[in-house]
Formats: sequence, C-alpha cells, structure tokens
Amino acid sequence: MAANQAAVAAGNAASVINADGVSYYFTLGGGGCTLALGLMMLFMAKSKKCKVIGKASLVPNLCNINEPLVFGAPIAFNPILMVPMWSDCLPLH
Repeated sequence: MAANQAAVAAGNAASVINADGVSYYFTLGGGGCTLALGLMMLFMAKSKKCKVIGKASLVPNLCNINEPLVFGAPIAFNPILMVPMWSDCLPLH
C-alpha cells in the first residue's frame, strides 16, 4: 500500500494490485463453490434425500460454510464428486 500511495502522490498510476478480497466471490458457498450444488440439490433433485440435504445446507452455504453439504451428500467420500471440488479449490495464479 505504501508503494501505491507513493506512486499516486508522485502522479503515477498504482502498480501493486491486491486482489485477495476478490477471491471470496469465487468461493461463494465455501471452498469448492458448493452453493450452486446446494441450490441444484434443493430445487432440481428428484431424490428426497438430496432435497433435504440441499435445504439443510442452504443457509450455511450462504455464510461460506459447506461442511453440511460436503459430508451430508457425501462429496468427501465420493471420488467422482471430490475431484471437481478439489479442482475448483486450486489457485488461479
């Protein structure tokens, strides 16, 4: 921040961009972006179990807590669902 302040004070553009706060929008629903999965389970699933898990995980997912969905679905014990979740958690840079 000090480098940016000095550059702007000298009339130059800020050169050091900190984008840590932006990553919170990419992980909406917790690590693995499980908010969309929870909504799909709630509204699109045919199974009663999936609808209940989607309903139970909706409010925690809005607060970036995805454990009810990860262990309730169970994504944590299913390699087919685990790989996409892990790939979403990889850093972009």
